[in-house]
Amino acid sequence: MKILIVEDDADSRTYLERALESQGYSVESAVNGVQGLKLAEQAPPDLIISDIMMPEMDGFELCRRVKTDERLRNIPFIFYSATYVEPKDEKLAMSLGASRFLIKPMEPDDFFRAIQPVIDEHCARSLKVPLQPLAEPEDLDRMQLEALARKLDKKVRELEEEREALRVSEHLLMGQKHVLEMIASNAPLDQTLAALVRFLESGSKGLMASVLFLDEDGVHVRHGAAPSLPEAYVKAIDGAAIGPRAGSCGTAMFRREPVIVTDILHDPLWEGYRDLITPYGLRACWSTPVLSTDERVLGVFALYYREVRSPSPAEKLLVDIATHIASIAIERYRADEKIRKAASAAEAANRAKSQFLANMSHELRTPMAGVLGMLEITLDGPLEEKQRRFIATAQRSAESLVRILNDILEMTKIEAGMFSLEDEPFVQRECVEDVIDIFGAEARHKGLNLVLTMTDYLPEKVVGDSLRLRQVLTNLVGNAVKFTERGKVEVKVTKGDITPSGKREFIFTVTDTGIGIPEDKKHLVFRAFSQADESHTREYGGTGLGLAISREIVERMGGTLTFDCQEGAGCTFTFTVPFGETGSAPHFETAERPEGEK
Repeated sequence: MKILIVEDDADSRTYLERALESQGYSVESAVNGVQGLKLAEQAPPDLIISDIMMPEMDGFELCRRVKTDERLRNIPFIFYSATYVEPKDEKLAMSLGASRFLIKPMEPDDFFRAIQPVIDEHCARSLKVPLQPLAEPEDLDRMQLEALARKLDKKVRELEEEREALRVSEHLLMGQKHVLEMIASNAPLDQTLAALVRFLESGSKGLMASVLFLDEDGVHVRHGAAPSLPEAYVKAIDGAAIGPRAGSCGTAMFRREPVIVTDILHDPLWEGYRDLITPYGLRACWSTPVLSTDERVLGVFALYYREVRSPSPAEKLLVDIATHIASIAIERYRADEKIRKAASAAEAANRAKSQFLANMSHELRTPMAGVLGMLEITLDGPLEEKQRRFIATAQRSAESLVRILNDILEMTKIEAGMFSLEDEPFVQRECVEDVIDIFGAEARHKGLNLVLTMTDYLPEKVVGDSLRLRQVLTNLVGNAVKFTERGKVEVKVTKGDITPSGKREFIFTVTDTGIGIPEDKKHLVFRAFSQADESHTREYGGTGLGLAISREIVERMGGTLTFDCQEGAGCTFTFTVPFGETGSAPHFETAERPEGEK
């Protein structure tokens, strides 16, 4: 037995094909009425099963064509459809001469039970098929047109609903995006929640929304955002206590679950608050608690209406989304607030520390200046050799202490934001030579070769802060001389490129043949109050501030400070700083100044 299936939906068509073939039937398929009619005319089937709504020719018209064709009229015709089915559709189908009108979906067993009598009757040639349609052609035309109009009308309404759903979906996505962007940009919490409330209100006519916080005491509610609610009502509920009968909001926070009140005037939860809300005409209130990631109650999201009503599934979904976003906003704000408070406390403690160190350094430098002065006067007077040695040792110790105090004072100035830079013309060569002169005597005493190399076409004068340049060079050259027992220390100055700001970059390199730095200690080089090897603190002295201060100065001057050290093979410290150029640029040949000689 051959069955023709006319169905435009591929899934439904495949399902019917497999189901019928499993029962031993031969199956042929068409995707619309035009194709189905053509197949039927070419090789008439024993049964036609057709959908109704299809492109080009629907099932009603196909049935009419079949039943008015002398060769095809005795073929049983079964409608199997779920599209806009109404009682009038079945009446029209039977008027056209259909044998059955089945509504999708059906279980396979029910489907076969429904079509089996039609097949049996056809096989027995006892199926009663009217020689003429059950209605006049004019009536059939009218019924078909009415059916088509009904289905088109429903299709239009369905499309309008889909378009509205799409509009709401786009609105929802845009609103979520806007609020989440505000959260990501650290917008104030009140502005973020107000934007969330307005977005929610714009998606539902007559809606007024609000967000309330749960106070830190865990008992009272606090105003969050309610741009559309009456101001007097918002003020009245600010500070109200939560509880098992505390309106919608207080009860939702107390129960930790949504509370839907569809009629405020008759709901017992509002018994103690009815006089408060009645003057404003609010009749329904749905409240959903805002929970943190660890299930703590942060607040509540409430929706108010001026009419008695229940939430639709779409509105419930919208509230769930808004509540989740509110939770993100509140948690993000509170986490940031904790960070801000901790940072403020740390900053205050750091300022207090810096102020204390600055005060102590200043107070200690004053008496130390007196000590150094008295020691210098004493050394200028008549002394025995032993006495002179003792006093000279005291003078060196006092000078070392003054240097330590100066380093501490400089670091506290940097931390306190009191660091400043000058921008004045100076002779670069003289500045570098002054530093070399400071360490010349110490280098000669240790037998070191202290070398100054200035190459390229260096300008006679540059514009910048000579004092800060001298300070950095003093720290680097001082360290090189201090940590080098044999060999040499070289200071080299070269000219670099023009920076985007129009200044010339100058490169300063200090190289020594000293003790170097172990690989596992290099990360400590620029850390304040640290030395690469703490054992050297006792042997060589120092606070470990010099390099930290030098890097801060270089970076604030717009340059960089780097180093390359090998344990036992010495170090090379390189820093770059941009200076303005002024005047001519005479050519300085390489100049070596062994042992600090001019």
